Amino acid sequence: MRRRGNQIGKRVQATFLLFVVAACAGLVQSSSGGVSSAGVSELSAFPNPFDCRKGTTTIVFTLSASSSVEIGIYSIQGAKLRSFDVAGVQGANAVTWDGSVNQGGKVTKGIYLAVLSTGGAKTTLKIGVIH
Repeated sequence: MRRRGNQIGKRVQATFLLFVVAACAGLVQSSSGGVSSAGVSELSAFPNPFDCRKGTTTIVFTLSASSSVEIGIYSIQGAKLRSFDVAGVQGANAVTWDGSVNQGGKVTKGIYLAVLSTGGAKTTLKIGVIH
């Protein structure tokens, strides 16, 4: 039982660390899934986690009104690895990410943050990459 407790404790610490890093980097301002002041809801990715060597993940979100949207993919250290500029339409929208970065190549396995920015509001989603 002690071993399982240590694993849970490490997960809690890792999740807390991820939140702290994101907060310090200014990435976390509203939670994912809820409706923000800019009318963003239902932010999710599937599959999540995904294997970027074999496939892609689709980042899905809903807008209450048409708006320009930027989606940035960040490391947990706060480094911006990839960005997408989307002309979002009212209703459902989707962006596909294959794990590539702006400078070429692919990310390594780990946790990444997808930060959706529109109308001055930011919503964050964790995306896992496995190998």
